[in-house]
Amino acid sequence: MFMAESNVGHKLCRPGDIAVNTMWAWMAAVGVSKRLGLVSPSYGVYRLRAKSNYRPEYLDLLLRDDAYRHEYVRRSRGITSSRLRLYPDDFLRILFVRPPLAEQDGIVLAIQQETTELRRAIESASRKIGLLKEFRARLIADVVTGKLDVHEAAAKLPEIEPEAEPLDESDGVLQDEEPADTEAIEAEDVA
Repeated sequence: MFMAESNVGHKLCRPGDIAVNTMWAWMAAVGVSKRLGLVSPSYGVYRLRAKSNYRPEYLDLLLRDDAYRHEYVRRSRGITSSRLRLYPDDFLRILFVRPPLAEQDGIVLAIQQETTELRRAIESASRKIGLLKEFRARLIADVVTGKLDVHEAAAKLPEIEPEAEPLDESDGVLQDEEPADTEAIEAEDVA
C-alpha cells in the first residue's frame, strides 16, 4: 500500500456507512464501515436514512451475499467483466431484504456460531504465517550479516527422499481384471 499524495476527492466514511468500491463491486467489495476514515474517490459512500432499520452486522453480511453480488454484476456497466463499474444510481435502485430486527439478530448469531471453528482456524493460520514471515526475515538477516554460514547449515540438513510418483489410472487395474462399469451422472443447469 502507499500513502496518497493528496486527499482531494476522498470521501469521509463514518461508522455504519455503506462503502462500495465502484470498480470492484462485482466482486462484492462492499460493506458496512466500522470506523471513521477516508476512502478513495473510487468508492461510493452511502448513509442509511433510518439506521434503526438494519443491524450493521446483518447488513454487512447481506451486502456481501452471493445473491447480491450477482445483482451488482447485473446492474454494473462496462465492456468486460474485469472492467465493470457499479455507479451510485444503479446501486441505489437495488432492494435489500429487511427482516425485523430480532430476526436480523438471530441470523447474525447463527452465522457467528456456524463459523466459530472456521474463524479460529483462520486466526491460527494467520498467526503461523506471521511467525514464518518473522523467521524468514530473521534467517535472511542472519545470512546477510554473516551470523549464519549457509554451507554449514546446509550440511546439517537431513536428506529428503523424493515423493513417490502418483499412479496412473491404469496402474490400479490388474491385467486380468476389467474395470468396473461406470455410469454418467446427468445434471440439469439451473442457472
